[in-house]
Amino acid sequence: MRIRVLLTAVLLVGCASKEKPQAVPRISEFGRYEGYGEPAFTEWVRTSEYVTVRDGTRLAVDIIRPAVGGKPADGKFPVVWTHSRYHRGGPDMRAADASHDLKNL
Repeated sequence: MRIRVLLTAVLLVGCASKEKPQAVPRISEFGRYEGYGEPAFTEWVRTSEYVTVRDGTRLAVDIIRPAVGGKPADGKFPVVWTHSRYHRGGPDMRAADASHDLKNL
């Protein structure tokens, strides 16, 4: 019994004395996202298409996808849906180019 208590005490002291690596603080707020990991994609590509709905009306849509080297990345990604009656491209004319660095958004 004494041996079991002694071994338990030694294990507890050994585990408690190890230094834990300092965690990087996680920040998630508007315009700032840090401490969760490195970004997988640094660019995006925009394509414009028309979608025909049931009544035959064609709606103009922009599809913005993550990119690598100016080419759309393969895989499934979450969707962020926004819509407006006017100005689908928005006032930011930088989006007219084929590819951008995400820092320019």
